[in-house]
Amino acid sequence: MIAAALLSAGCHEIRLPDSWFVVDDNYSRDGSTTYDLLKVIQKDPNNPGGIDIKSKLDFLSTFTMTLYHENGRLVAAEFDNGDVLFPPTADNQPLPSGKVDVEFDDKSVPNVMRETASGRVLATFIRGQFYMPFQLDNAGINYEFWFKLKTE
Repeated sequence: MIAAALLSAGCHEIRLPDSWFVVDDNYSRDGSTTYDLLKVIQKDPNNPGGIDIKSKLDFLSTFTMTLYHENGRLVAAEFDNGDVLFPPTADNQPLPSGKVDVEFDDKSVPNVMRETASGRVLATFIRGQFYMPFQLDNAGINYEFWFKLKTE
């Protein structure tokens, strides 16, 4: 009875935005944003929380992601592998070449960026950042690319 009273007294309508990934009104609603790597996390049985190995492998810092938005919505992405010689994806498949149509799925938890044509998850959005898990030949070691807004 007390719980019901507290629930009814504290009811407030909660409205979520149509999308969590909407460009701020202070910025252009059309355009592109490029992201560099913030860190490259290596997780293994000895380091389950992961360690940042980006500074140890210079070629990894050449990987970038550019996101395109129209009317404040994410509509396309483009990846530049730079000097990275392996597919930096969880499924070990190459990233799409050139600009590819994407959608931001804010109904999944965590939120993800999907390739529109295939539904393939290209990146995950969590705690305000995009990341891409990837796997190399050792199944006991997992990796993650974490992105940050590119600054000139």
